[in-house]
Formats: sequence, C-alpha cells, structure tokens
Amino acid sequence: MHLAPTQRRSLFAEIKHRPSHRLKHRVATGDGWHIALYEYSPEKSVARSELPPVVLCHGAFSRFHIYDWGGGEGLAPYLAEQGRRVFAVELRGRGDSLARSPRGRKRQYERGWTIDDLLSQDVPATLDFVTRHTGASQVDWVGHSMGGMLILAHLSQEDDPRVRRVVTVGSADFRFLGENDEAGSHDPRRGERRRVDLAQLMSPITRRLGVIPARPFMRGLAIAAPLVPAKYKATAYHAPNVERGVERRYLWHGFTNVSSRKFREFIRLPEPDGLSRYQHPTLFIAGNRDLLVPPRLVKRTFEGAGSADKRYLLFSKAEGHREDYGHGDLLIGRHAPVEVFPPIADFLSEIQAPASSRRSAAAHEVRSFALPHGITLVGDAHGDRGAYESGSIPGVLLLHGGGQTRHAWGGSARALARAGFYAIALDLRGHGDSSFAPNGEYHTDHFVQDLRALLRLLPHKPALIGASLGGITSLATQDLEAARGDDACSAIVLVDITPKMEVDGIRRILEFMDARPDGFANLEEAADFIAEFLPHRRRPSNLNGLKKNLRQHPDGRWRWHWDPKLMRTWDPNTFDPTEGPRIHAERLEQARRLTVPALLIRGKQSDVVSEAGAREFLEACPHAEFVDLTGATHMVAGDVNDHFSAAVVDFLGRATAHWPKRPTRPGRRS
Repeated sequence: MHLAPTQRRSLFAEIKHRPSHRLKHRVATGDGWHIALYEYSPEKSVARSELPPVVLCHGAFSRFHIYDWGGGEGLAPYLAEQGRRVFAVELRGRGDSLARSPRGRKRQYERGWTIDDLLSQDVPATLDFVTRHTGASQVDWVGHSMGGMLILAHLSQEDDPRVRRVVTVGSADFRFLGENDEAGSHDPRRGERRRVDLAQLMSPITRRLGVIPARPFMRGLAIAAPLVPAKYKATAYHAPNVERGVERRYLWHGFTNVSSRKFREFIRLPEPDGLSRYQHPTLFIAGNRDLLVPPRLVKRTFEGAGSADKRYLLFSKAEGHREDYGHGDLLIGRHAPVEVFPPIADFLSEIQAPASSRRSAAAHEVRSFALPHGITLVGDAHGDRGAYESGSIPGVLLLHGGGQTRHAWGGSARALARAGFYAIALDLRGHGDSSFAPNGEYHTDHFVQDLRALLRLLPHKPALIGASLGGITSLATQDLEAARGDDACSAIVLVDITPKMEVDGIRRILEFMDARPDGFANLEEAADFIAEFLPHRRRPSNLNGLKKNLRQHPDGRWRWHWDPKLMRTWDPNTFDPTEGPRIHAERLEQARRLTVPALLIRGKQSDVVSEAGAREFLEACPHAEFVDLTGATHMVAGDVNDHFSAAVVDFLGRATAHWPKRPTRPGRRS
C-alpha cells in the first residue's frame, strides 16, 4: 500500500508507543526460558500497602501492551494510580521473553512451546518472582483471554495460596473452547454473534508452519485500519468502541507470532470436575460482541466454578453501558477506563486476608574487621548474624563507590536483611570509619588485597554487591580467587560498572571529589554543592543525613569523610586516558572468566556506563542478568533505592536458592 507523506506522518504519530512501566525484569523459568515482567509503581502518597501486588497476564496472540496503551493509559497505569503495585507479564515467545540473539530466537521458534509449558513453567515463575520481589505472601491476578484461562487451569489443579483474588476478562475454561456452536446458543437480539473457532480457522497454517505469523499481518492491518470495515476486525475487537490512535498502536505493538505447537494443543481437556474444585474469589467479565469467548462460555465457566465468592459482569448497551464490547476492547475500548476498570479495581480492593508477610525488624550492629596487613574495615551489619554463621542464611557484602561510605547502602542492606540475608555494608579503606592507608596506598590492588583478606575472616562465601570502585574490586577479587581454584563469592552484582567506562563521566566524578579540598562552611553550603552535581535529585530539607558522609573538623569546616590522599591516586588533572585500553582489556577478560551468578545493574541515565558498555559486558559474560533502571544515574542505589533493592533481592533470592551454603574454603574460620 502506497502512503502519501502526510499519511506516513499520521501513521508514525499514531503508532508511537511510550509505555509507562518503571522497571523491566527478566525472570528465569525452571526450563531455562527468561520471561519479561513490567513493573508499574504507585506514587508513595497513594500506595495501598495493605493490598497485594497485581499480576496482569495477556492473551494467546497478545503482549503486555493490551494493559498499557502508552501515555499513561491502560489498566496497568490505572491500577498503579489507584495505589497498586502492578506487574504485567509477557509469557514466553514474545517481545523481551524471546532470546536476545537472532540465532537464539530462531532456536526457540523451532522448538516451539505449548500450553503445558505456560502452565507448568511461566505461571509458577511469575508467582515466585512477584512474591519474592515484593515480599508479599499473595498476589491478585487479572487475566485477559488465555491469561485468565491459565490462572483458572492452574488453580483448578492446585489450591495455590499465593493467589488471593482473580479477575478474568473474556476468558473461559479451556474445555469449553473445544465445543462447537449449537443452534440457538447465541442471541442476535442481545448483539451476540456466532463464535469464531480460532483453532479451526488457524489449522491450515499450523499444519504447514511452525509459527503463526500474526505480527506482520496485524501490522499490515494497522496501516490500513481506517480503510478496513469493522466486520473484518470484529474477531479482535468491536471497532466502534476503539479510538483510532489506540487501535493502531494496539495492532502495531500488541500482537505477536505464535508457536503452532502451542496452538495445536490450545484445546485442553482437564479433568471434568477440575473447575468445581476452583475456590478463589473471582470476577468473570464478558463482552456481548466477543466472538472468541462469547458471554455464554464465560457464564458457563462462572457457573461451573466452585468459588463461594464469584461474580459475573456483562458489558453491553443492553446492560446500560455506553457501547457494546468485543474481545480486546474490554481493555482497550474508548469507554473501558470509566466502565470496565473501576469494577476491576473495586473487586481487587476488597480485603479478605493479610496482603503480605512482614518480617520483624532486622538486628543491626557495627562490626570491625582487623586485617592481617594492618588495615581495619568497619561495616554496618544487618540481619541474623548467628543464622549466617551457622550456615542457615546467606550473607552479602556491599562495597560502595569511590568517595562514598557504607551509609550509601543503608536502605538496600535493610531490605536484604528483611528478605532473609545477613548483609554487611563496608567502609572501604580510606573511607568512613575504616583505616586510612598510612602511605596513601589506594590503587585497585590495595582494595582487592583488603577484600581477599576480609573474605578469609568470614565463615561462608557471601554474595558481593559492588558499585563503581566496589564493583571493580569485587570483579578483580573474584577473578583472582577463581584462578586459585575457588570462587570468592556465591554471586556478584555489579552496579553501574563495566570493563568499558566513559572517560568524561569518570572525569566529572573526580573533578567533583577534588573541587572542595577545604570543605564547606556549613551543611547548607554542602547541600547546595551536591545539588549542583546531582540536579535530578530533590535537595533534602533535613540535612542531618549529610553528616554520614561529612565530618566537622576542629576549624569548624565540614569535609568529606574520606582520606584526602585518595586524590593523589585519583587526581583528575593527572588522569591518564591512555591507560583506558589496557584497563579495558584486563577487565573484559575478567568478565569472560566470570562463572558465578552475575547481575549488572545500570542507571539508564548514567554517564559512566553506556548502553554499548553494558552490551559488551553481557556479550563477554552471557549468563549475566541485566537490569536498566529508569531515573538512575551512576549513583543508582541513591537515585532509585526501592527499585534497586527490589532487583537485588530478587536476583540474590534466585542465585542463593540452593542455600545451605556452599562448602567453606580451607583457611577460613568455620
């Protein structure tokens, strides 16, 4: 189809999609896939902490876009605005739930996937991740089409206590979809039409192709949408109920190719009485113009469910709504935000049980570690020390960046303790309350020497979390210990540090550190200086927190709580960029040799680690996971601490899932 320039501009403007999720997670399933979950967080002022998080699950051909139309519209941002923490899952085989490389995607498509894979792997992985990531004991689940069918099947097979309440939107029990229309089974007077048997419709394609090419077909439809009669779109949605811009975005972004294996096995026949065992409170939603899952099938599912608390809601003009509703427009319809979304939010807001499990406040102590070579490191320890030393819970060491102190990790260390870890946030040599090196020895080798010595004082291998300098130290230490035949750690988290670093970003940090050798007259002056360096952060009204990183000297001035001799090593005026290639090559080899579970966390607005630098690390260390945090610069933990901590807790929860500990290393105290 030939489009005039003005038509092309109109098309590009209308299909442009800006989702409003805050975080994207890639979660490993039990059979080796990685599925994507998109997190939407409420503003603190409206957060409903008494309610559990909500999982949103799409249909067979869809992606998460059916819950997020862009521009802050859709059920996902709507529920977040209502105070709910929301996770929109993308099941395997679509979007970011496919392998990153073309070869990997090709293998996955050739292998295919089935409904049983989604039920036995993707659904449990989603529930595991969201409960562990948030600390909640339960979730609420909203499923559209197949997304509702999956949770019905899952809960019919087992009474999973992690699921609190369920909303199905255009969903029915799988076995009902195998039944053909009977005479009189649909009522034209109520706007109902004969059901489209998608399995029969697609059978010629599934017999010949391994993949149903739905995506290119729907993108072609997006281009031609204004010219295509409504009746040809009726299987997907009731066109009069969908605005043109939303329609085009949905068609362009919201559909995916589908495994023929999955589709051939789409019609499952569970045990006849399985649905009767289903006991969860559920709202069943139907649209009178739904040709894929018509109201009668939703109603039969509603009637067959064994739940004591179950409700059925039909959307149509005949029921007093502004428009008739089809399959997709129950979620993307022009009137859905005012007619469909509110009853969903209301149903999910009903409190029937405790929403989350709260761990008791973690113990805290300040610990000192005297190293054999004369340096003493000080750390804040959070959690059950006895449980860690006995091997009952895993340990974590947190190493800050240059010019920071252990207090940079306060929120994250407490979050780790609440999640069942023993977390020690260290002051590195020359920082905070740890020893200042008498001869000004602050090269990387000296920090590595300290960490290796400290690890030998601990009874069991901890996980290492290192930001910037702390990450460089952690990676080098792990590499040296592995070369000696044993890993230094159980897992490693590198925070905005990769082998390739941006020289301008490093220089900017060093110039900031070197700018005020005489300190500040008062805390107000210090706060102004920091605000200039970090303009994206709100200037604190209470300045007492600055006292953790500054010390008042006898002359009354406030100076950074690190050794001024650091700048002899890190002087920006003598910074040698020609050293970069050698250091880059050395650290790239360390990344290639890395074998322990690894996570790279980057600040999306970082001027130290670029997207190219992150890609290079991930290519060198292909088993590493990656989180790119929106709203964060190089100072990731300080910029978006809640999201950073959640990502770390989730990763380490999986990386240390087989604790009790790995064997202790000879020479360590046990």
